[in-house]
Amino acid sequence: MDYPGAAGTSLGGMNVLGESVGNYCVDVDCAVTHSFKRFSKGRFEDFDPPNASESSALTINDFGDIVGGYWTAYPEANAIEHGYLLAHGKFTTIDFPPDDAYGSFCGANNFQGDVVGSYYDSSGFAHSFLLKHRRFKSFDYPGALYTFAGGISPTGVIVGAYYDSAFNEHGFIRKP
Repeated sequence: MDYPGAAGTSLGGMNVLGESVGNYCVDVDCAVTHSFKRFSKGRFEDFDPPNASESSALTINDFGDIVGGYWTAYPEANAIEHGYLLAHGKFTTIDFPPDDAYGSFCGANNFQGDVVGSYYDSSGFAHSFLLKHRRFKSFDYPGALYTFAGGISPTGVIVGAYYDSAFNEHGFIRKP
């Protein structure tokens, strides 16, 4: 599947209704991306959160709620990343709250409204978070330098990736 007229297309997720989300770019280098939703009958709708210079949609739950990330500045080296939730036509920015957090990204959501993602601390290390009932909980895989949460099941099982001290990538499963 390709977004109409795009130079590149990436799919992030699909729900049981056959709706999918992802991002597309119009420049040959795919330096700037924009989010889209593809409805089950094939119609595309593109979007960016307010004040976004670019965005990426990662997952859509069975209610049609979409999560992803967006950036608010160019060039990329100076961009600040934010997570977002698009639910019922309304955008909500989701940034991990500590003062030393720099940049957040929402990796997945489930139909209970739980959101998982990652953020960077002031030292540049990535940590994961779970946003449940409007409360953030940070977590890392034990001994990991970087932890990225990328999926959450209806029962709250979280999956993702982490990097060990030798910078080898591994998958993880975190049970509630």
